Amino acid sequence: MRLLLALFCWMPVLAGATLIWTDNIQTGSSPWGFDLIQCQHPIDTDTACNDANGANVSVVADPAGGPGKAMRYVVTSGGGGRAQAGIMSLANAAFGNQLANYGEVWIEEEIYLPSMPTPSGSYPWLSILDCKAWI
Repeated sequence: MRLLLALFCWMPVLAGATLIWTDNIQTGSSPWGFDLIQCQHPIDTDTACNDANGANVSVVADPAGGPGKAMRYVVTSGGGGRAQAGIMSLANAAFGNQLANYGEVWIEEEIYLPSMPTPSGSYPWLSILDCKAWI
């Protein structure tokens, strides 16, 4: 199985809220404003992010045909894997302060799956948004 997942990520400005982070996938380069880009294949085995290694995070043209760009996550079968981009409270003071003092972070994203994921293996799963906080 090959899963392609493209994310369009931004933080919304809600009434009374302050925008504390946004990616720069439209104009930047790796790591596109994230604190961590990590690929593993198989699980728990770090590897360079590229398709040939079975796990990748990259920026591509909008798969829906729009004028922007999207993040592309690829993980191939065979031992599972991870392709992830993260924001860490220890590396981003504004994000850490928001978690420590208010306990809430609003995240907005659009997800495009070009095909239906097909389960395989004993415990197949797909985590679209995996939030963990260390304060």
